[in-house]
Amino acid sequence: MSQPRLSERGEPKTRASVAARTGHTLGITAVAFLSAGADRLATGDQQGHVRLWGFDRPPASAHTPVGSARRLRPLGKSAALHTRAVTALTTTRDYTVAASASGDGTVATWPTSNDQALPSHRLQAPGEDFTSAHLSPAGDRLWTTGSTAVRRWPTSVSAAEKALCDRLDDAHPDLRDQELVPDAREGFRCRT
Repeated sequence: MSQPRLSERGEPKTRASVAARTGHTLGITAVAFLSAGADRLATGDQQGHVRLWGFDRPPASAHTPVGSARRLRPLGKSAALHTRAVTALTTTRDYTVAASASGDGTVATWPTSNDQALPSHRLQAPGEDFTSAHLSPAGDRLWTTGSTAVRRWPTSVSAAEKALCDRLDDAHPDLRDQELVPDAREGFRCRT
């Protein structure tokens, strides 16, 4: 008979105890720091949810041991950004934008200034199973790898519209072209 897995504190790890501590009901599949001071982070899980966390600062005291543990606390609510497991979390160099990728073929980007992962831009590649993601240092491009390709994505609607227009000879994209940018303004036109 196998012994139950134990947490760092020696408590049995059950689905309910993990959910109570992590805000995730199934396993955590990805993690990324959201600040230079390592006082905020994001976790992704097998259900496609992303949760943001902050660390409480230990009280400043002459008696506080160096490297003492800081408590992790949830920020806001868990956000259901994907329908399958989160496979990657990434941030820009200045930690202002974060992104998550999933096995469901979707990517979401959001500003890290919020206490919840509220997507500002969504990207989709039907049939793709993303395995990793990396935001460029400036945050203007997102690279993903998956089961069929390595892809480079724009990270905002305006950047996506510009990328589409740069690739078109015609200053007026038709509806088929506009479907490549699902969040684009209806009837947008390329500048001539």
